[in-house]
Amino acid sequence: GLPVGVETTGAPPGPNGEEQHGIFEIANVSGIQMKVPQLRTLRRKVGFNTLVSPNLAGFGYLHDGSVDSLERFVSQPIFNLSSDQNVADLVAFLLSFAGSGFAPPNLGTESQDAHAAVGAQITVDASNRDDSATINFLNQLEAMADAGAIGLVAKGRQGALSRGYEYTGSGTFQTDRQAQTVTLDQLRMAADTGAQVTFMAVPAGSQHRIGIDRDQDTFLDRDELDAGSDPADPASVPGNAGEVIFVSGFE
Repeated sequence: GLPVGVETTGAPPGPNGEEQHGIFEIANVSGIQMKVPQLRTLRRKVGFNTLVSPNLAGFGYLHDGSVDSLERFVSQPIFNLSSDQNVADLVAFLLSFAGSGFAPPNLGTESQDAHAAVGAQITVDASNRDDSATINFLNQLEAMADAGAIGLVAKGRQGALSRGYEYTGSGTFQTDRQAQTVTLDQLRMAADTGAQVTFMAVPAGSQHRIGIDRDQDTFLDRDELDAGSDPADPASVPGNAGEVIFVSGFE
């Protein structure tokens, strides 16, 4: 919804070859063009409030920064929001936009912003492992991980041990023991009271480090603990990888 009297025009490439910068031109006024603010940059302006002295940011919303806060912007009559909850919900929605990495194709240089789902998590135990809401949520995380939009990891306690898991595709998780893999359904069904498993969306590319190889020394975390080395220290590795202990199942 552009204001009355505003027409869209083709957008020239940005300074790095980007082609996703929208430009609008004021009708009947030759040569005056302004860049349309992008939704994915809204979060950078949070913290400006003209009603208080200390501020964390110094530029507001609209093309000229004339509205200080996002809450005040969406509270304008044009949005027709009927309650503070509606304002809060719309603000949360606007702040969830990620970068152009998963925008429609042919938009030029991709940004490095994390996917909006990063940080989403669910803890599974005996009380919810069979719930349709749990299964649907995990299936959504799996689909996004398969598409390369996010990485997916799991952490939990199995057999009185802290364990880690990295989703590697096709419904399979690599555990923190090199010789052991489990399926998503097996991991979900193994979750129990006192043996909860938390699944979390992480930035794509970080799942191996976060899930199963903390110090990124190629020796997986539980293999290192089994062999007496420190999984947080890349200089501490098992003396002989062939002697790493493997315990079957989840234990």
